[in-house]
Amino acid sequence: MEALRAIPLILQSLKGSIVPIAVPLIYLNSSKIIAFIRRTNKTQKERTHYEISYLGYLALIALIATSVLQVVYPLFTQELNVFKVTGSRLQTEVSVIKQRLLKYEGSSTSQGFSDTGNERMINLLSSGAGKLLYIKYGTDTFQNCIFCQSMVPQTFLLYALPKILAPYLINWFVLGMSTSSAVSPGAIQWRSWATFTHLALAIIDIARVFSYEDKSALNMSINSIVWFHWRMRLERGVILLLANIVFAGILYVTMRGLFFTKPLDDFHRGSRVAKLSDNLKEILLRARGNSIMKLSIHQDEYLRNSFLSYWQNRMDQDGRFWSQESVIEARQNAVERLGGKNGIDRIKLETRMLINQSLKY
Repeated sequence: MEALRAIPLILQSLKGSIVPIAVPLIYLNSSKIIAFIRRTNKTQKERTHYEISYLGYLALIALIATSVLQVVYPLFTQELNVFKVTGSRLQTEVSVIKQRLLKYEGSSTSQGFSDTGNERMINLLSSGAGKLLYIKYGTDTFQNCIFCQSMVPQTFLLYALPKILAPYLINWFVLGMSTSSAVSPGAIQWRSWATFTHLALAIIDIARVFSYEDKSALNMSINSIVWFHWRMRLERGVILLLANIVFAGILYVTMRGLFFTKPLDDFHRGSRVAKLSDNLKEILLRARGNSIMKLSIHQDEYLRNSFLSYWQNRMDQDGRFWSQESVIEARQNAVERLGGKNGIDRIKLETRMLINQSLKY
């Protein structure tokens, strides 16, 4: 229920996270976008739609699965909220909060906390500044940070930084693997965009956490307080889910060759030319070897007669084979299935276009 209540707040905060990034990017690249659309419309009829490999489908599935996990994980690993479980307000004395927390754990006041982390958290909550920092950084930071001080708020951010960056790093790693050239030759062009997007989102997230402060929360009831840390855990997953959906769609149309098909750069074009050159050299060597063998055969009378006799017998056998009624009937049936001469010409034309397209891209 808390997650459902947080959805409107998340949508409102998404406007402030995505719009500042998207609008400048679209404005700065408007000329490139217009030129790309014109170029795409011009060449769309000549494009060949490629089949996505199994590795490409696996990359897309991994990307979507990571997105879902980014949203589901915070829902199933909710951090304990001390004020909610004890029914305490921020104005409540820390001694009362301690007694209620001991009662919640089933311990007596004389025994104290079984976990030193709870004792450390209670000490940090002794001031109003500490309680406001608790709203921003959550229970885990207050329990486990041994160098955090309420008078130095930066120490809390320093400890929480790995937890803030972890979702972005995991998502960036999966997206980096999905934009590998092994998945698709055209997918590699989106790796820099993925890196820039995750870097921008991470910087904005850190800036929001660092700058957030709501002093009015000290006078609010528990249900009226915006528990920033718990909301941000869910919001990060939603933002990464939306980003991954966009990148998955872009990767799909790129791997299919529908849009964003990028011509080969100089390095890959040079590699392809070098490979074709090596294949041509191999063909020339074989042709030279065949010519030397034929010259040797023609210079020797016995080999020449054997060679002519072999090919004469071969031609006679081929003539008898192709003149059989069953073979002639099978050839006619095959031509009819292909649509006659027009069908054969169409297949030749499609094959030629496919070869030209592969050489072009």
